[in-house]
Amino acid sequence: MESSSAWLRGVFRSPGLWLAAGGLLLVLAITIVTSPLYQRMPGNDSGTFYYVADQMLHGKVPYRDVWDHKPPGIYFVDGFGLLIAGSRWGVWALEFMAIAIAAIFGFLASKRAFGTLPALVGSAAWLFAMPYLLTGGNLPEEYALPLQFGLLYLFQRSVRRGQPGWDFFLMGLLTGGLFILKYNLIAIPLSIALVVVFANARLKDWRGLFRSLAAFTLGSALILAAVSVYFLSQGALADFWEASVVFNVGRASSSMASPVAWLKPPIIGMGFMAGSGLGVMGLAGWIAGVMYLLSRSQLTERMEPLLLVSVVSLPIGIILIASSGHWSSSLYFMAWLPTLAVLCSFLLYLVLTTKGAVFRPWRTPYTLSTQSLIALSLFLAMAFLPASKIVADLTNLGEFQARRQSWGEAAKYVEASSYPKDTVMVWGVGPSINFTAQREAPTRFANVGPLFGSSPYYQGTENRQRFEEILRDIQTHKPKLIIDTSSTFGVSPLDASKWEEWFQSHEGGAAAIAGRETELQRISEYVLANYHVVTTLEPDGWLVYRYTGE
Repeated sequence: MESSSAWLRGVFRSPGLWLAAGGLLLVLAITIVTSPLYQRMPGNDSGTFYYVADQMLHGKVPYRDVWDHKPPGIYFVDGFGLLIAGSRWGVWALEFMAIAIAAIFGFLASKRAFGTLPALVGSAAWLFAMPYLLTGGNLPEEYALPLQFGLLYLFQRSVRRGQPGWDFFLMGLLTGGLFILKYNLIAIPLSIALVVVFANARLKDWRGLFRSLAAFTLGSALILAAVSVYFLSQGALADFWEASVVFNVGRASSSMASPVAWLKPPIIGMGFMAGSGLGVMGLAGWIAGVMYLLSRSQLTERMEPLLLVSVVSLPIGIILIASSGHWSSSLYFMAWLPTLAVLCSFLLYLVLTTKGAVFRPWRTPYTLSTQSLIALSLFLAMAFLPASKIVADLTNLGEFQARRQSWGEAAKYVEASSYPKDTVMVWGVGPSINFTAQREAPTRFANVGPLFGSSPYYQGTENRQRFEEILRDIQTHKPKLIIDTSSTFGVSPLDASKWEEWFQSHEGGAAAIAGRETELQRISEYVLANYHVVTTLEPDGWLVYRYTGE
């Protein structure tokens, strides 16, 4: 009995235990607002992922039977989450685990390089940035975080061991996982590859370079091969390639910004993270890291690999985001969090030690403990805003549940006005409604929104053929209901007579229709001939059409 009491006293006195418990509570506070408790209706992207995953569990194949243009990794994740719990709570549990595991890997990597306190501050800093970047949750960028931090941890461990072996193979597996989640999330593995090539070339260790890259490539190839074999076995490899590769490349190339405009993403991204201070501290850490690497001053073997990869990774990550042409939403900048966290830890290491040449002119007679107190006080001041936001989010349950009111009303109406076997078409971004109401769309293009755009790519033959396919599917399957969400999303009204009015209220509306007038006009004619408006869903004014044909 006495030994048990002693054990309990030791547990409760353990700083590591309290830090771990505090970290898990912080992750819970960040992620609970993305759970079904707060998010009654999933958002645009998240709803699409849920719908595709749910269709997979019912025997459908992504791209071939249900179209979307994202890489397939997110559908596998959501499918697994829905399978294990039978609801969105299973997916939320995976979100929580992903961020918690990412925090563990990030802390371990930074602790080895810079010490415990800088690692804690860097880990807390990126976690505090999360509330500003999450847009409803269930995003590929979230599930990529443990893979990105895992890569940093494994690379540092491989350098410490001096043998590539299994670490590089595991890094290859993680890289393959990143690639199938989203193609522009690979800044860290690209940086690792560049650093490995440079380091081995400098030492003329060609054998070590070959072993490292071979193991890395093998791991990546296994993931990509497994995905390719799956789609090949389902006769959907061509559909997978066209939707997730050709469509995205065409969309990105048609919206590529000028080199001058590429300066916008880092400014916008840092703006999203301004409340947490991570952007400013990470950028300052990057500048200091460049100076240290160029001067080779006061760097140790345990510190240099992680710092070098992070310094190289940040500009690569900026280029990858900028080249996509799609960085208006905060979620895209989640990919920078691992790099900025490491740079933030490095910056705090410099502040606490003041051993580097950069800080020598400002050296003071203060003791190390006093400097630590100053640094922690500064960090707590920078963490005040994100902490306030987390508290506000946790206490605004009603506000979260009231969001997407029209979507919730649409799902309720669909459930009450149709049978489970009926198909329902949402003209716009509708998979969230289809998933929530458990009604299939009559076409694989349940998500029509991405087919609209103002660039020349969207006016091409391939895109016009997609609208022709949608019309054939509607004519064949005759959906019981069609919901027109054009008042909210950038899709043309189903009633072509309202186009001119829509052009005036939606900037770029005319360009969104240009080149596809014939196909959209035919869809409009069929709907107006076989459907009539039965209600309007407020507050967004969505029109609900009901089938009246034979």
